[in-house]
Amino acid sequence: MIVGGRRYSHFLDAKVDVQVNALARAFEFRAATRGFDDVPFRPGQSVVIEVDGERVLTGWIERLELEASNDGFVYRVSGRDKMADLIDSNVDGMSGLGTTLAHVCAATLRYLGVEAKVVDRSGTSGRSFGGAAELAAPDAGETGFEFLRSVAARRQALLASDGDGNLVVLRGEATPVEARLVLRQDGVGNNLLRMRWTTDHSERFHAYVVRAQSNVAELGFLDIDTPAAEIASGGAEYRDRSIRPSRRRSVASEATYAPGDAASRARWESNLARARAVTYEVEVVGFRNAAGALWEVNTAPLVDDDYAGVHRRMMVSSVSFSLSDVGPRTTLALTRLDAYRAEAAIEDIEARADDLAAAAEGSGSDDDFDWPGGAGLGFG
Repeated sequence: MIVGGRRYSHFLDAKVDVQVNALARAFEFRAATRGFDDVPFRPGQSVVIEVDGERVLTGWIERLELEASNDGFVYRVSGRDKMADLIDSNVDGMSGLGTTLAHVCAATLRYLGVEAKVVDRSGTSGRSFGGAAELAAPDAGETGFEFLRSVAARRQALLASDGDGNLVVLRGEATPVEARLVLRQDGVGNNLLRMRWTTDHSERFHAYVVRAQSNVAELGFLDIDTPAAEIASGGAEYRDRSIRPSRRRSVASEATYAPGDAASRARWESNLARARAVTYEVEVVGFRNAAGALWEVNTAPLVDDDYAGVHRRMMVSSVSFSLSDVGPRTTLALTRLDAYRAEAAIEDIEARADDLAAAAEGSGSDDDFDWPGGAGLGFG
């Protein structure tokens, strides 16, 4: 932990959280002290967090907790990276947004005075919204993150941050890495300390309806088979037939959509809900994978878990680094490879990993992702 140019270590425990679908990275450190006057940190100070010598967070101390007991004095210090201001601050009244996702992101940062760059790792943020840009102004009371998330959703893009606190635009395409997560019944090569599987359908729906105004200028480019109702409404509907028909969610938007884009957005909303419904969480020793790199979100290690019946590549959706009296640990949450894409493209992702082909041999289908395959009900 670096504050005011000084490095601090030897905490009782420390934790840094990174999530692919949460804009800001977060940290919490705990330490013993001789008295409250000796605590060197205050809310509002800038901070840099390093994990195993590499910068993973640049931001601010936001919270300080002090505790006293018969055992002595303990304090907790926590905060988030620079993108915290984008999450918390309102941007209604902002104008001069530009015509691309990258322009809108940069304009929002300037409006709030956040000193950060826009890093495009999606390949889509430079694509113009055309005449829809004028309709993309923030609603009253909308925060910067809420506004940008709605704009990014039109490109099926995700918003995250990097170790320098910059705003990163991502595409939900995991990068294959030469790393294995192993939990075999015969114990050979096991490196997982624990595994936990959770399935929650409380936020999944049968129908996802995107409602938006039609972009009349784009109607001439539609296929002749585009449903008339879709053209008229400027929206689209996607149905998840694995969920009962009585569950329905509408996604309202003031932005203009071409009907094809609206259909893609509806499918993306369904995939997001499906991804978030399942949590496959594992814990490993250390902070680095077999290739020597820190564990990262949006990567795809090979999972070989006999108990969950998982024998395939999965996408890392969150990483939590922790250090305590048991040593360094990393907790990973993983999901299906196409979880953050409008269309499943698993074959495309795996095709780019020819150099890792020997490690990439897996089996099964994502169709039954809800349930572990070890019980004979899943996809392993």
